[in-house]
Amino acid sequence: MNSSNISLLALNDSEVNGSCLADHFNAFEKRFILLTDVILSSLIFVMGLVLNSLSVLVLKRDIGKSSMSVLLLALSTFDTVFIGLSAPYIVVYMGLGVLVRDSAGVALPAVWYLGSAARTARNWIILIVALDRYTVVQNPFMSGRRSNPRRSRIYCISVSAASLLYNLPLLLEYTVVPHRCLPLNVSQAQPERLGQVYMLVYKKLMHFIFLSLGPVLWLLVFNALLIRSLLVASRIRATITREATRRTEDTKMLVVIIAVFVATELPGAVWQLLLDTNFEKGNWFYSYFYSIGSLLTLLNSAVNFFIYCVWSANFRRNMALALGRPPRRKKFQQPKPAAQRSLRFQTDEIRLEPMNNRKTEEAADEVELSDEPLGVTEEQKRRQLLLMRFE
Repeated sequence: MNSSNISLLALNDSEVNGSCLADHFNAFEKRFILLTDVILSSLIFVMGLVLNSLSVLVLKRDIGKSSMSVLLLALSTFDTVFIGLSAPYIVVYMGLGVLVRDSAGVALPAVWYLGSAARTARNWIILIVALDRYTVVQNPFMSGRRSNPRRSRIYCISVSAASLLYNLPLLLEYTVVPHRCLPLNVSQAQPERLGQVYMLVYKKLMHFIFLSLGPVLWLLVFNALLIRSLLVASRIRATITREATRRTEDTKMLVVIIAVFVATELPGAVWQLLLDTNFEKGNWFYSYFYSIGSLLTLLNSAVNFFIYCVWSANFRRNMALALGRPPRRKKFQQPKPAAQRSLRFQTDEIRLEPMNNRKTEEAADEVELSDEPLGVTEEQKRRQLLLMRFE
């Protein structure tokens, strides 16, 4: 989990564990680390697992219709895996002192590897979502070819495979070493033992390009382009339809998602940059910045549900359906054949004749259609009916 490993230095030697904490931490810093790295992290774990599971339940209702729903479903899935694997790794293994006595050193490296792969896939999926939305906004008439659920599934599978391959070297970093304070051996990551070339190329250059600053910079560019497209779309509302309105709504939601992602990932990237410039680990700023950056990284995986609820009416509608509460929808009366349409003018009979509820509703709709000006052609009626479909 690289920079998101919730204060390895603090949690590995916490007073809560009954072990020894580094000497440079004062009493206030120890309480701060306990608050951020154990208490708040645990709350985010629970919230993230529940809300991401609910997001998966809602988003899967639209995976056959919308490519964005497929990508957001993959994003929620990767967030769930990342949070679920971070919980035992951070809170149980390092925060509460329940040490995994794994003599072979297999369990902890596997959890760390899969959690890092989930975080990598999450970062890349957000880039693909931004690219997919930019394609739809720039070429709405070609969006059916370039952006479709089937192609999005291929993207998700490719990202999953690529993230698993990218994080394979992490399995080589772990080795079994004696614990600093307890009489047992534990698995611990020691990437320095793989050489300076590995540290320079994989842990620094590739990390900045593919995981931290690279995705953040690309997302800033896409966000600026999407905001520009929203401003342009607001000036041509005269020709907007319901489908165009939904595309604009999805674009606004994605702009917020990207903004939250950048705001929560940037502190971790800055911390990694400070670490690579030999920033003094004993400095008080080091522990605070590390804990806050790691907490924001976890928060990023737990808050997307709130963004969906606030910015997407379609998500709220699907959530109501998933929870068994169908939303109120405006009914549209289908046009009837000409032989049946003559009932529109029999208003007196409609008022006097006793009918059941269904007939009364149909008759009322027909009466409403009869309020047409004289001289209206059939072509104008047909256009009016087509426009009513998008109201």
